[in-house]
Amino acid sequence: MKIINLAKKYRHLALVLIDVIVVIGSYVTSLLFLNTQITDLLEFTKEMCIAVLVYEVFLNVFQMYRDMIRYEIGEDYIKYLISGFLSTILMIVISNMLKFDYFGARINILSGIFISGIFVLYRIAGRSILSRMSNVKRPKNAEKEPNKIENLLIIGAGMGAKEIILAVNNTMKDKYNIVGMIDDNKNKLNKSILGVKVLGTGTLTKKLTVQVNAFSASAKEKIESLGGKAEVI
Repeated sequence: MKIINLAKKYRHLALVLIDVIVVIGSYVTSLLFLNTQITDLLEFTKEMCIAVLVYEVFLNVFQMYRDMIRYEIGEDYIKYLISGFLSTILMIVISNMLKFDYFGARINILSGIFISGIFVLYRIAGRSILSRMSNVKRPKNAEKEPNKIENLLIIGAGMGAKEIILAVNNTMKDKYNIVGMIDDNKNKLNKSILGVKVLGTGTLTKKLTVQVNAFSASAKEKIESLGGKAEVI
């Protein structure tokens, strides 16, 4: 458990180190695959440092260290592939400009394929492992009790809502059932995002008893102002 807690604390650093190892390993593998011998260690180290820097710059440009691996979706994996593609192109340009001895076009292309593929594969594997770990801590009588799927109402029908829907559909379908969305824009009423419908504008007009897992202070105030009840279940 201490290892897991340390991994959570230093998550960003851990991911950067893993990605650096992937880049280095991919270039070394490509050199071996194409039977390229290293005779100038200093030149090789210089070219490798530039390669690592280029890939890390693009990963940060696409903000790939901000998202939690557990909740990454298809769009995130596409970003990894785009990041890898752009890094490869830039490396080819740099290698031509600086006349690299080892990292020519063939090495850069082959390494780019390895790197992009490994980035996606190890993050998919990580998401799967983390999702399973989150289900490890269950009550003793969990096997006797059926999985409880909670209803989820999304506030707001914009890009944020789309990301939530994608995340739920990809990683949390066994935990949540999205019943709909509410948005204060009347023009969005009855329209849908990824099959989820906008049910209302979010304005309460009648007395209601609402049961959910948590309330914001403003939501509770609006419900109770009309004589309704806000019950936490």
